[in-house]
Amino acid sequence: MEPFLMDDILRGTTTVKRWQAVPTHENQSIAGHMYGVCLLALEFFDLIQQWGTDYAGRPPSPPTSAGEVARYALMHDVHEIYTGDIPSVADVKFSQSRIEEIQEKSGYSTLPKHPEASPFVKTLVKLADLTEACHFLIREGRGKRKKYIVSCLEEDIAEALNKARAEFTDSLYAWDKIETYIKILLGRAE
Repeated sequence: MEPFLMDDILRGTTTVKRWQAVPTHENQSIAGHMYGVCLLALEFFDLIQQWGTDYAGRPPSPPTSAGEVARYALMHDVHEIYTGDIPSVADVKFSQSRIEEIQEKSGYSTLPKHPEASPFVKTLVKLADLTEACHFLIREGRGKRKKYIVSCLEEDIAEALNKARAEFTDSLYAWDKIETYIKILLGRAE
């Protein structure tokens, strides 16, 4: 990675504010969000290792490493140093031509991108991303939009869990334990 690009990442991720569309008591930077996502994704990875079993009842050998999970989680929103926060509930996607235009105007030969990751890692990080966003808004959000956005995020979490269960059906994936962990963290445990 070019040193100037690394400088942008180190500085930009701490200064670009998230939650521009929802008032919050405290500001959150992209760096703070990505760090929280990384912690949650690693916790979910650990839950799978702790509670999952293979068909013979042995502890699992996950199809990835904690390092791959952390790397992907720590870089999943790094492009937002150029684009600004892109709310997941808006489901905004940049076209390749728009990314190339931003890249050209930035003067860099490459923009920060997601590292390559397996579908399993992407699933864990997506769950962590949604959970971290929901947790932050529950704690720090204010105003009328907070309740709506939190409910959208909770629906997205449920949908992501259902998709994970459908895609990764082996018993080594302890999705129920992850779901329970998320509910307790969000204060939604019954």
